[in-house]
Amino acid sequence: PGNPKFDDQAAIFASARASAERGAKLTRLEFSTTMIQVYGSTVIMYSNYVLDLEVKGVKETNSGRATEIFVIKGDTIENVGWHLDEIK
Repeated sequence: PGNPKFDDQAAIFASARASAERGAKLTRLEFSTTMIQVYGSTVIMYSNYVLDLEVKGVKETNSGRATEIFVIKGDTIENVGWHLDEIK
C-alpha cells in the first residue's frame, strides 16, 4: 500500500526477502471484515485488514482494504491478482 508503482511477483518476493533479512516479523494479521462474491468461475474477495510488523523491537501497524481475485479451474482455485490500499 502507498507504493506509486505496481510490483510484479518477483518484486514482491524480493521485498519480502529483504524484510526477513532485516529481521522483520509478522506479529499480527487480522481480517475484521470479509465479503465474497462469486461470478461463475470467478471469485472476488474484499477484506479489511490490520497487520503488525516488528523490526528490532519497534512495532509498525498497517491497516487497509484488500481486494483479491480468484479463478476456479477444475478442482483448484488460483489467486490471479490482488490490490491493497491503506486506511490512514
